Amino acid sequence: MARKDSILRLHQRLIEKRNTLRKRFGTSDPGWQNAPQSGGDVGDAANHGSSRELTTQLAALENRELCQIERALQLIRDGRYGNCERCDHSIPIERLRAVPTTIMCVACQSELELTGGLAGDGEADWGNAMDLEGRMNPAEATLRDVEVDLHTQPQPLASPSLDVSMDSRMSGPRRFTATSGFLLAASISFALIAAGFYPTFAARQATDSSRPGDVEVLEAAGRQLSAVTTRLMPSVVKIRCRHASSRGGTVEETGSGVILRHPATGRLIVVTNAHVVGSAEPDSLQIHLHEGRVIQPKRISIDSASDVAVLEVSTTGLTPAQWGDSERLQIGNFVIAAGSPFDLSHSVSLGIISAKGRRSLKLGGGKVINQDFLQTDAAINPGNSGGPLVDVRGRVVGINTAIATTNGSGSGVAFSIPIRMVRRIVDDLLRFGRVRRAYLGVVLDPDFTTAEARSLKLSRQRGARVLNVSPGTPAALARLQINDVVTQFQQTRVVDFDHLIHLVSLEPIGNTVTLAVWRGGRRIEVRVSLTDRDLLTGK
Repeated sequence: MARKDSILRLHQRLIEKRNTLRKRFGTSDPGWQNAPQSGGDVGDAANHGSSRELTTQLAALENRELCQIERALQLIRDGRYGNCERCDHSIPIERLRAVPTTIMCVACQSELELTGGLAGDGEADWGNAMDLEGRMNPAEATLRDVEVDLHTQPQPLASPSLDVSMDSRMSGPRRFTATSGFLLAASISFALIAAGFYPTFAARQATDSSRPGDVEVLEAAGRQLSAVTTRLMPSVVKIRCRHASSRGGTVEETGSGVILRHPATGRLIVVTNAHVVGSAEPDSLQIHLHEGRVIQPKRISIDSASDVAVLEVSTTGLTPAQWGDSERLQIGNFVIAAGSPFDLSHSVSLGIISAKGRRSLKLGGGKVINQDFLQTDAAINPGNSGGPLVDVRGRVVGINTAIATTNGSGSGVAFSIPIRMVRRIVDDLLRFGRVRRAYLGVVLDPDFTTAEARSLKLSRQRGARVLNVSPGTPAALARLQINDVVTQFQQTRVVDFDHLIHLVSLEPIGNTVTLAVWRGGRRIEVRVSLTDRDLLTGK
């Protein structure tokens, strides 16, 4: 009810401001209503040009503000005001009071600003046109709008200045008419007022971190992260596993996992790492939920080649996390890692995506063949394995699996399995009980060197070199040859042999794919129909 009352008050403020702007414009083309028509000498033309430019700029800013107000009023009429247009999350009422025309939450606006896609949602106009008590201050709105808008243009930060210099044609004697005298006085007044504001503006730029606006942005970002983790935590679990040691006796290990709903079947599952579960039976594995309950899985499915495990559960009252899309991640995007490092349940850490497509990591004694890892600097330590990596909206984009370390603890270099790959593995495990991998039927060179590439007339070392072709395989039927170099798989450039193995193995069984092959100093294309590796090899 309090939020509804606040929106009603904001509605009234928006209407009052709209009416004020409409009266100020008076015409449908406010930018030129005071522009000189014709006549006058050179001095008049120069005065008119300079003043008209300023008048036009102010009118354009006010016109933009009016458009933003109309958009906000339309959202109120549609009953959608106060929700982010991109993610539909509720915008905090404090942000709406500060910027009544805003249509995005802080997270969405920051994302668009970083990618250069934000055309303006009214923040600059309203944020600078409000006084300390949140009331409109029309006298300051115009000048401050110009101040902010000019500074967004490419200008030196050290000495921002407002260009109100006269045209060079005004250096000689001038004949001033009444109109030109009025416009010149207006220009000088505007320059003096602006000169008073710009030292303050420059000081704010020099001490950017102390600006109240920045503090509010940071606080809002903190609230967004807190909201994300609050929603995520019920979906994060700690896994405690007991299994026999190679030296005899029993070993207890802990890891993490995340509750998800399988889209195809609607079943609730816990996704974790294969190395967390190991060879444990369901009755030797405990899943510790966020609210304190301890449950056991009814079935465990493992794929060591991708280090993914699926625990099927039938417990009610579970909260699944949301599937994300790892393909949309960009280097530098913020991510949150959640899990139970060092047995400290439900811990989170913040970082960024440091790199994508990491391969050739020595994991699981060389059994992990599907490698296309996300690299992050979010703090991941022993016990985080199997926990989720989520984006700033709380969507799962990866499953944390490994760290680069010299002392057993995290060092800012950690690796997560992309959720798109995880989803493919989960689908096969639940449908077939195993992961069906496509098979090409070649032996690839793991030590393909630059010298060997040059001997094959390649300009540089790239692709996967074929050392042998197995009889009766898809590669043999497609007539691949020894010393062929596969440089492209479908539309993806092949980096090395590990990359090709990964691409082939996750391609749907029965697909016919196009390979770009370098043979005898020229590029050719080969069509190959892939088959099931396990059926062909008799496993």
